[in-house]
Amino acid sequence: MTRRSGPLLRSFGRRLALAAALAAVALTPACTRDLVPLGTLGGPAQATELARDTQSAGGSLPSGAIVFSLFGVPPGGALQVRQPAGISGTVVAELPADLRDLRVTGETTTLGSSMWAEIEISSAGTGWINLWNLTEDIEPEAFCQDPRVPALLDTVFAAVRDRSGEALAQTVSPRRGLVLRHDWWNDELVVPLAEVRDLMQRVEPMAWGVQRGSGAPIIGPFRDRMLPELDVLLAGAPQQACDELLFGDSSIQPEWPGEYARLNFVSFHQPAPDPGPRFNWRTWAVGVEYVDGVPYVAVLIRYQGDL
Repeated sequence: MTRRSGPLLRSFGRRLALAAALAAVALTPACTRDLVPLGTLGGPAQATELARDTQSAGGSLPSGAIVFSLFGVPPGGALQVRQPAGISGTVVAELPADLRDLRVTGETTTLGSSMWAEIEISSAGTGWINLWNLTEDIEPEAFCQDPRVPALLDTVFAAVRDRSGEALAQTVSPRRGLVLRHDWWNDELVVPLAEVRDLMQRVEPMAWGVQRGSGAPIIGPFRDRMLPELDVLLAGAPQQACDELLFGDSSIQPEWPGEYARLNFVSFHQPAPDPGPRFNWRTWAVGVEYVDGVPYVAVLIRYQGDL
């Protein structure tokens, strides 16, 4: 799936200039309609035991000028709004997956392992949804011209190169933690912020999903399954695009997952070698979430060519 390009992309390319930055650092299924009940969507696959005891999303929510959109709802799906908060609350509205211009009252409450946020609903006054399903709505133009974004990504790449979990944690969304996908079509894994510091050193295996075709499980720690390929990408000068997914030949066209549609991202693409197998390309997409108006890394997705 390709999104937003043209002058916006060129403008971001000039601002990002990550080829030089990387050199300095490293040298650095189509979804049917789905009704998502509030209490279940806030619990995506968790990376470790600690994650299962960690709130799916945290922090305060400022009311007023900041506008929110939905996050994590499959395309064509809907999110239930309840009153009062909690899965036993009465459903007072259903929000379409692509809904924008949501406003919050600033009220939050913690129920079990989930935090809920009160939102304004024109037809029903107010209601409650899982905080996991809210993200600050930033227009693509503003995102692609934000000078803080390339600086953020420089810091991320430097942290990866230096294996500095402390530095990496400073770049990750304090509200969401780090959402990882070994493949764009596999399920997400969520690493809570408290565990990001140890992510690159941990040896405990993580279940990343299954291999396409064979269905064989993909298991291993981040340091074995993800880091080596990140190192290869960052050691070169990948092509890059703002809010556009760059990719090569593949039997199935890669997509930026629809449930993250309102989350802006930057893609970094390593083309297949020429000469060489045309499917032998790699792309990484970094989803950026704003928290109280400040950009942070929230999603990291690996892509590769499929025969």
